[in-house]
Amino acid sequence: MGLVGIFAQVGRDLYHGGLVTSHGGNLSLRRKGEMVITKTGAMLGHLSDNDLVRVPLDGEISPQASREAPLHRAVYLATNAKALVHAHPAHAIALSFSHDTIVPRDAEGLYTLPTVPVVEVAQPIGSQELAQAVAQTLMDAPVVVVRGHGTFAKGEDLWDALRYTSVLETSCEILYLLTLSQPL
Repeated sequence: MGLVGIFAQVGRDLYHGGLVTSHGGNLSLRRKGEMVITKTGAMLGHLSDNDLVRVPLDGEISPQASREAPLHRAVYLATNAKALVHAHPAHAIALSFSHDTIVPRDAEGLYTLPTVPVVEVAQPIGSQELAQAVAQTLMDAPVVVVRGHGTFAKGEDLWDALRYTSVLETSCEILYLLTLSQPL
């Protein structure tokens, strides 16, 4: 399967899994001296080769690239990540308002993500502050939640980053359901 096919399949899984809205989120892969990232406003559920932009890891970022391209670049420069998935999973975002760390209670979540840090920045979309906070956090964690915004997960490939994203959202949904089942 080619590069576009991998991006398209992961994008479809994110969209059909309810982890992104029609035009939300972004994906990237590190390549030799560059990254391939989705365009700004790309529909992850319907990606084609016209939705991917090559961006050098040092140098100018194309205005067509996702507005989070500086963040993706910062993560690649600070970590050994080979892929990055940014999503907007509803339960993880909801829990980010009341938690500084998310600790799964389910077996898969505990096994895959014993703890998930939550970071807060003044400007949670496209800022240098966000790029620095996420890059620093992903040095020690596979996934981070940005309070009120969404998740950024690194991986060996896009499938790996998708796995962290989906496990986190399922764990957050379980945590939410547990709060509903508590006696009053």
